[in-house]
Amino acid sequence: MSWPDDGTGLVNVKRVSELCASTWGLYTTVTDNLENFPRPAGRDPAGRRFARDRRRTYAAAAVRPGGGAESGGWRRRAKIGRRMKWYQTPDEV
Repeated sequence: MSWPDDGTGLVNVKRVSELCASTWGLYTTVTDNLENFPRPAGRDPAGRRFARDRRRTYAAAAVRPGGGAESGGWRRRAKIGRRMKWYQTPDEV
């Protein structure tokens, strides 16, 4: 799966939010990864600011996926939570 692109090479945040609203497992994976998103260590203030702003944008879109339009299936899966595995472990190559 590749990230939805808005034609500029940047992630289409609205589409990611829609996908997170439709699939609890994707929502959980995205929010987990955003917590581990690396903080920019470079000296360029503009680059650091850009990275910080993009992380905040993605986090805001994922935290409230769909603006409350989550499906009943999404809500039921959220109640089960992490007690049941939501991801597939890749096979060895």
